[in-house]
Amino acid sequence: MISVLLTYLIYFAVGFAQDFIITFYYQAIAKEKAASSAALSTIITLVNIFVLYAILNNVGQQVASVIIVYALGNGAGTFTVVKWFKGGKRKR
Repeated sequence: MISVLLTYLIYFAVGFAQDFIITFYYQAIAKEKAASSAALSTIITLVNIFVLYAILNNVGQQVASVIIVYALGNGAGTFTVVKWFKGGKRKR
């Protein structure tokens, strides 16, 4: 039971971090920051491939629930950046 919850927590955290980074990536593109966009694109691609590999090879019977938890983390990451940051500056 603990290992299942830990798996969910890890995938949620990775999904959160990934979409947190993706949202900043979109902002960097909009501001035409080539170096930042390229670096963030590389990180995003690496995370995508590692997550896909891990889901396909390590989660067994929990595939659907892990994907849902990962997607919830993605949504939470995007929400956090959009809600707390506006125009590259933290909202107060």
